[in-house]
Amino acid sequence: KERSLESMAFADGNLLDPMVSARALKRVADARKAQGKDPLTFGMTFPFSTHNYHLRFWMAAGGIDPDEDVRLVVLPPPYMVDSLANGQVDAFCVGAPWNSVAVDLGIGHILHFVSEIFSRAAEKLLGVRERWANEKLAGKAPGGLLAKQYAVAQKLVFSKLKARTGGRLRYFVSGGAPLSPEINKFFFAAGLVILEGYGLTETSPVIAVNTPEDFRIGTVGKPIDGVEVKIAGDGEILTRGPHVMKGYYNKPDATREAIDPDGWFHTGDIGEVRDGFLAITDRKKDIIVTAGGKNIAPQPLENKVKTNKYVAQAVMLGDKRKFPSMLVVPNFDQLEKWAMRRNIIWTDRAQLLRMPTIQAKIEKEVSKELAGAAHFEVPKKIGLLEHDFSIERGELTPTQKVKRRAIDKHYKQLIDSLYDEAERTGVTDQHAIA
Repeated sequence: KERSLESMAFADGNLLDPMVSARALKRVADARKAQGKDPLTFGMTFPFSTHNYHLRFWMAAGGIDPDEDVRLVVLPPPYMVDSLANGQVDAFCVGAPWNSVAVDLGIGHILHFVSEIFSRAAEKLLGVRERWANEKLAGKAPGGLLAKQYAVAQKLVFSKLKARTGGRLRYFVSGGAPLSPEINKFFFAAGLVILEGYGLTETSPVIAVNTPEDFRIGTVGKPIDGVEVKIAGDGEILTRGPHVMKGYYNKPDATREAIDPDGWFHTGDIGEVRDGFLAITDRKKDIIVTAGGKNIAPQPLENKVKTNKYVAQAVMLGDKRKFPSMLVVPNFDQLEKWAMRRNIIWTDRAQLLRMPTIQAKIEKEVSKELAGAAHFEVPKKIGLLEHDFSIERGELTPTQKVKRRAIDKHYKQLIDSLYDEAERTGVTDQHAIA
C-alpha cells in the first residue's frame, strides 16, 4: 500500500500528483526512513531529521509557539511538502487563486504567504505610511502632525485592514518571491508585520529569515544558526551547512555542478550582506546584459514599477539587445476608470491598449517609478498586454516567479516589433522614455 502511494507520488524523484496529501507524503517518508532509505523531496535526498529540524527551526526563528499558535499556509500545490514536519502546519490552502484566499477566517495568528499576495493592496495613504514607517524603522517615535495624521489613517484604513485578517494576526512570513520594500512598509505602517525569509528546496529549505525582534525591511534576515553564507566574486549567494541537500536523486553531474568540493551550495541568486542581513538582488540567470555590456538586475526595477496603481505585472527584457524594454500588464480597474474620466471610448481591451493616449499614460507611469534608476536601466520601449502572465502557459513558476525565457519566446513578435520601431524612430540607448 505504501509502495503504491510512493509510486503515485514520485517518479524519477519528481512529484507527480500535487494533490497527494502532505500527511500521505509524510507516511511515505517515514516508511522509507524505516527501510533505511532517504525520503525524497522534489528529486533531492536529505537526512529526514535534518529536513524536519530546519523546518522546525524556521518556525522557532519566527517566535512561533507550537502549542499556542495556529499556522495557516497558503501555497501552490507542489509546496504542500512544507507540511512534512510533524505539527508545523495546522491548516493549508492548496492551489487557491491568490485573490480568493479567505484571510479573514480568523483561524490563525501566523499566516505564511507567497509574497505575490501582498502586492495587491498598497495603493492608499502612501505619504503618511512612508514617513511614519521610516521614523519607526529608524528607532524614532513619530510625533506632531505626523502622529496625528497616522492616527487618522489608522482609524479610517489600517484598522479595517487588520480586521480583514481576522483580528488575531501577529505577523506574516513571506517567501518564494521578492517582496517590494515599499509594500512591506505599507503593511508595517498598518501594524501588520511581514517577515521575509529565504531558502531553496535544496537547503531544507531555510537559509535566512527575519524575526520579530531582529528584522530589516528590504532584506531576508540573518542566516539562521548553523548556516554559513558567503557572496562569491560574481555576487552569487553560496551557503554551506547541515541544511544543504545530499544531492539530486540519481543525478550526480547536476549535484557536482550545484555543490562545490568545499561543500558550498550555489544558490543561483545574486545578493549582498548588509550589517549581517542578507539581501537578494536578483536571480543570476535573470541578469540582463545589454549589447553595450551593461548589467541590469531586472527584479528591483520590476518591483518598483509594480507598486504603481496602473500596473498589475511588469517584466523587463533586453538581454543582448541595445537597450532594455518592458512588457506591462495594466491594472485594468484603474486604467479603465482613468480612460472613462477622459471620455475615451473602446470596445475591448486590445483596442484600448493600441491607443496612443493609453500607451503614453503607461509610459509616463513607468518612467515616474524609475526616476531614480540609472539611465541604462530605464526601458526605452514598453509593450502592453491584455492578460496576466500565467502558470498554465509556463510563464510563471508555482511561486509566481517570472520565467523570463518563456516570456521572451511567447511574446517574441511583440518584443521584436518594439525594437523594430525603435530602429525606425531612432530610439537608442541614449534616449529615455518620452
